[in-house]
Amino acid sequence: MIIELFSGIGHSLDPLDDEVIRIDFDPKTKPTICADVRYLPLRLGLKPNHLHGSPPCKYFSTARARRYGLDMKGLGDSFELVAAFFQAADYLEAERIHLETPAHGFLSRLFRVRLIIYRVHDYHHKPTNFYSSWRAL
Repeated sequence: MIIELFSGIGHSLDPLDDEVIRIDFDPKTKPTICADVRYLPLRLGLKPNHLHGSPPCKYFSTARARRYGLDMKGLGDSFELVAAFFQAADYLEAERIHLETPAHGFLSRLFRVRLIIYRVHDYHHKPTNFYSSWRAL
């Protein structure tokens, strides 16, 4: 089982064999469960194979901050969502975690090691960092 938090409209994961439970607060994105990731309606110790998170990157983007100025409230709210991702990983006892963020954003300054930089198919001009607890990557 794979749980994808902040699934949004992108639906980052489309595996062949595993069930994917997509969680997002916006019903327009058609998540499996419509909920705020800070208050997950999932049972303790669910033990998914993967927990994937693609938190909203609007305020993590340094390009946006250069253009419009630093939005401290937006950045604080975004960090709160990332904290909720790690709390969910602990609460659910996820086997592996993956976190996707802008490659040159504010969040990348917290993580000293980035595993992969890739360019997603929809946004070739937006390189993305991919952090994971899975050593096979």
